[in-house]
Amino acid sequence: MVQAVGSVGRSTDDELSSAERDELRRLRRRVAELELEKEKEILRKAAAYLPGRWVIDRPHPVQLRTPRRLRRDAAVPCHLV
Repeated sequence: MVQAVGSVGRSTDDELSSAERDELRRLRRRVAELELEKEKEILRKAAAYLPGRWVIDRPHPVQLRTPRRLRRDAAVPCHLV
């Protein structure tokens, strides 16, 4: 039977010592902290970049036109008749 070898060169069936478990726990916690810091940095950069884009890309406000205004806008100018 073939046993898988872990990243530390030991078979995965071997028990880890308490010091190794503590180190793994500490390293996993540190990796999680670094990932969180990286995500926060990405969000900060996006927040700094996007407000300027939103002002430019904002759609024009909708203006309701009265029936009188609609008739006036639809009228053909005299010089085109």
